[in-house]
Amino acid sequence: MRPASSSENCPALSGGTGILLDGDFSQVVDTGTQSPTWYKGQVFAPGWEVSKGNIDFGGSTDYGAGLDGLCSVDLDGPRVRPASSSENCPALSGGTGILLDGDFSQVVDTGTQSPTWYKGQVFAPGWEVSKGNIDFGGSTDYGAGLDGLCSVDLDGLYTVGGIRSSAFHTKGGATYTLSFLMSGNGHCAPTVKHMKVQIDHQFTTYTWDTSSGNDIQNGDWLTETWQFRATKLSTLTFVSQDPKGSSCGVVIGAIAITKD
Repeated sequence: MRPASSSENCPALSGGTGILLDGDFSQVVDTGTQSPTWYKGQVFAPGWEVSKGNIDFGGSTDYGAGLDGLCSVDLDGPRVRPASSSENCPALSGGTGILLDGDFSQVVDTGTQSPTWYKGQVFAPGWEVSKGNIDFGGSTDYGAGLDGLCSVDLDGLYTVGGIRSSAFHTKGGATYTLSFLMSGNGHCAPTVKHMKVQIDHQFTTYTWDTSSGNDIQNGDWLTETWQFRATKLSTLTFVSQDPKGSSCGVVIGAIAITKD
């Protein structure tokens, strides 16, 4: 998430927006001539969410000169895209095992945009925000995305966050392997990102050091794996362990679980 004062954000309304939070959308990245679509329940700007259907968010040079040079909202978005749409996030080769939509391929690909999702919101089938807020990265966010796939930055808008899967059935006592892609958002602090991964009462921790440009912006990522012993019904969580107020955290995607 870029800071509110970033020159890449939408222009500010002269005179401000009074008591209304971000009524000029100046705390949102300016999409220029592009008009990304946002869907019901998505927060497209601080203090603003889609309440019905979907909308198109217009950059300051969309439609030519924008709306007096400002960013805008078209209240009639395109028709909702089906889950099989080619405009969805790319699918992970080999699938995600027993985990529902671990590659987020049933979600519309936001491309270079990274909408923020808040605690309690379902951002993909079988996935909800369990803590704070997170940024959802499209397949071309940060350049080439996370190996060309959609991803989640666990540090959202000045808040550390977490995500939780829906419960999935496993064989009690059997061993399973969790795999996922991991990187770090090097756009801002902290330099070393921290994350906790938990399945039921078992957990492990990970760190990612963005020193010397070792980050998702430069296409750096690793595949991580972790074995766990299952109960009959399990739930997976990823939670940021970064300091409060962080906006750039561990970036994850391509999440899969398979039985050993």
